[in-house]
Amino acid sequence: MAAWVRVGQRFREFAGAAPEPVSALSAVPSAASDGRNPAPKPASEPASALAPLWPAACHAATTCQPFFTKEDIFYATSAWGESLREENLRTWYEADFGLDTRFGEATVAVVMAGNLPWVGLHDVLSVLLSGCNLLLKPSAKDRPLWDFWYQHLWPYPDQVRLVDDLKGEVFDAVIATGSDNTRRYFDYHFRSVPSLLRSHRNSCAVLKGDESEAQLLGLCHDMLRYFGMGCRNVSVLWVPSHFKWERLLAALQSGGWHKCLNNEAYAHNYHYRKALFDMQHIPHRDGGCVLFEQVAEGQAALKPAAWEPTQKAQHPRASGVATVAVQTYHHIDQAWAEIAAAGAAAWQCVVTEAEIPLSPADFRRVPIGRAQRPTLRDYADGVSIPGFLKENFAI
Repeated sequence: MAAWVRVGQRFREFAGAAPEPVSALSAVPSAASDGRNPAPKPASEPASALAPLWPAACHAATTCQPFFTKEDIFYATSAWGESLREENLRTWYEADFGLDTRFGEATVAVVMAGNLPWVGLHDVLSVLLSGCNLLLKPSAKDRPLWDFWYQHLWPYPDQVRLVDDLKGEVFDAVIATGSDNTRRYFDYHFRSVPSLLRSHRNSCAVLKGDESEAQLLGLCHDMLRYFGMGCRNVSVLWVPSHFKWERLLAALQSGGWHKCLNNEAYAHNYHYRKALFDMQHIPHRDGGCVLFEQVAEGQAALKPAAWEPTQKAQHPRASGVATVAVQTYHHIDQAWAEIAAAGAAAWQCVVTEAEIPLSPADFRRVPIGRAQRPTLRDYADGVSIPGFLKENFAI
C-alpha cells in the first residue's frame, strides 16, 4: 500500500501541493506485501527529476486523445491524489478487501477505454493491492500517461506488463471497459475466464427548480468536465415545468464553460449538432457552449396521478458530445418513473439534491457538483472490484 501512497503524493505534487512524508503502513497488510512480489525499484525519482517528464507525458496524451486537455489531466491527477491519501486507502482497504484476506497467485488483465485521463486507475489499484499480477492494455488514446506511471511512479515493474494487444496472452481473469459494441466483443473473447465487463452508461440529473447558484455551477461541472465524455457526466436532465433556464445559462457563462469551444474536437461537435438541430427543426435551447435538446414529454401532459411511464419509447436518450437531453416534468414522480423505466443498468449515477424513491443499491445518488469526484467506494456500474477479485482468487 505504501507504493500507492507515494503515487498519490507524486500526483499531488504534480497538481501543485507541497510534498509530505509517507508513513509506514505495516499495520495494513495486503497481498502486495506477502513476499510474492520482487524487490521494488530504487526510491521513486524525486519530483525535481520528473519536472520535465510530466509535462511531456501530458502533451503526448493531448496529442493522442483530442478530448484531453492539460487542465483536465491536471484535474484528474489532483482528484486521484486526494483519493490516494493514506487514510483514504486504509479505510477503503479495511472495508472492501478486509485485513485478513489473502489472494492466490493470479494474473488479471485490465482493458481500458481511454475516454478520460487515468480512467481505469481504480481497476489497476485494486488488482495490484491484491497482490495479483497485472496485464495492462491501455487505450492508444491514453497510453502516454500509463507509460509515465509505469516508468517513473510504480516501483514493482515485474508485477506489471503493458501490452498493445491481449492476443496470445495468458491471464486468469479480465476487467474490461468499452463501448456497447466492444462489450459484445468482450463477451465472446473473454467467455472462458472470470470477467468484469463494462459498457456504456449514462448519468442523469433531476432538478427541483430551487437549486442555488453554487449548485447550478456544480451541475455545469457535472455536465461538461472532460467535455462530457465520461459515464458520470450528466447527459440527461429532468427539470420542472417552471424551471428558470436563464439561471442555468448564466451559470454556464460565469463558470467559464464557453472555454470548451477552444477545443477543436468539441467545437466541431457543437457546431455540427447545432446546424443539424436547426435544419431538422429539433427543439433545443442553446447554452452557448452546449445544446439542450428538448425531448417530447409524451404522456407527461396527463395529470400526475394518472401518469404512467411509456416503456422506453419516450425515454430521453442521451445525446452526443456537446448536447444534453432534457425532459420537462410536471410532478417529480414522473422523473423517477422514467428513470426506473429505463432500468438500473442504464445509469451510472443520478445527480440530484432530492430524495430518490428508488433502490439505492441500483440507482446511485450523487449530490450536485460531485459527479466527477467519486470516492474509492464508488465503483463503476456499482460492482465492487475487490469483491470480484475476492470471489475468484481469495484463499
